[in-house]
Amino acid sequence: MATLTIRLPDDKHERLRQLAERRSISMNKLIEELSTVALAEFDAETRFRARAALGSRGNGLILLRNLKALASGHSLQVLAEVMTQLADSHLLRPRIHVSQGNTVLPGG
Repeated sequence: MATLTIRLPDDKHERLRQLAERRSISMNKLIEELSTVALAEFDAETRFRARAALGSRGNGLILLRNLKALASGHSLQVLAEVMTQLADSHLLRPRIHVSQGNTVLPGG
């Protein structure tokens, strides 16, 4: 396991300490959890960008933009618009096709 030293403004450090206390976890565990969230977000964005490259890049970027808007507290109307755009694009391709009782992977 690696050790990491970071410099933070005192006020930010205090807020993180209070958050850890409220969650009844150590500062170390809090930073570990926050880094896990950041990496999951990065991985999700990477996957979306890869899918956009396979389909319509513009539609993939629209999806990312709308999902960010949704995550920042916009209404479910945004989600409905995203799903409509996805349904109209090639980004929602089924991963598995069933043909005459046989399961066929896309491209296979």
